[in-house]
Order: sequence, then C-alpha cells, then structure tokens
Amino acid sequence: MQQNFRKGSIGAILDEYEIALADLKKTIRKISDADLIKIVDSKTRNPACKSIQTILSHVVICGYFYPTRILQHKFPDKKFDLPEIVYLNKVSEYIKALDEMFKFNVEALSKIKEREMLQADADKHIKTNWGSYDYEQIMEHAIVHIYRHRRQIRQFLLKLHQG
Repeated sequence: MQQNFRKGSIGAILDEYEIALADLKKTIRKISDADLIKIVDSKTRNPACKSIQTILSHVVICGYFYPTRILQHKFPDKKFDLPEIVYLNKVSEYIKALDEMFKFNVEALSKIKEREMLQADADKHIKTNWGSYDYEQIMEHAIVHIYRHRRQIRQFLLKLHQG
C-alpha cells in the first residue's frame, strides 16, 4: 500500500488525525438517520453523550476548539471565533462537517512552526480545564478524543441493535 506522508511533526499529527477521522467516518457511514438521532443514554448528565448525533456534534466542535486555542495562544492580539455547535440530521452531513473541520486544522497548523509544537517550558503551555499542554500535546489529545468517541459510538450501536 502506497501512502503519502506529510512532513515533520505537524505532518505526522495531521496524518494521524486524518486516519482517526477516516476510522470514525467508516464507523458512522452506515448508521441510519433514525439511529443517528435516537437517544441511547437518557441517564447521562453530559448532553454531548445522549445520542450518536450529540456525540458527533461534540466531536466536530472540539475539532475546531483545539486548533483555535493554539491560534489564540500564538496570536493573542487576534480574534479567533469558534463556530456554533450544530446538530445535523444525516450521517452524510456529519461526514462533510468532519472533512471541513479537518481542513480547518490543516489551515490552522500551517500558521505554526515546527519548533513551536513542543515546549518544555510550562510557562509557554496552553492552560485548559484539564491541564497545561504544548501545541503537540493539544493535538495528540484531539486525535485520542476522536478515538474515544468512536469507541462510544460503537457501544451505542451495540445497544441500538440489541433491542
């Protein structure tokens, strides 16, 4: 199998991010519109984890959040707005939204230099609700975030098809 690899650490992050998204899209591709919006976990307190629809909307908005935080950190004098969270009704719409979100990541990371990805100095890290991270760690988190929610969607699919 021939594969084209992007260059450098940013290229590696983008390659792995693209692989994670491809796996997520493969997981959701055959989900019916009815199953997409069906509430699977009515007991959760997390509104992002009630249905496959809410999970995917969460994944999309977070996919914008991570690179936006990087841009806000690198360019503190510029304004970078996040899009509003949107709940879509078709898997094909989510696939398109995931593709657009990935394009945003590629564009955002094109504004970052390789040497800026890793920062040993904690004072240069981005402070988040869940810790302090350099740009590479934020993007690694973004990749794992997709895999965690892909796993959750697979569990939801099992619940939907057991009943």
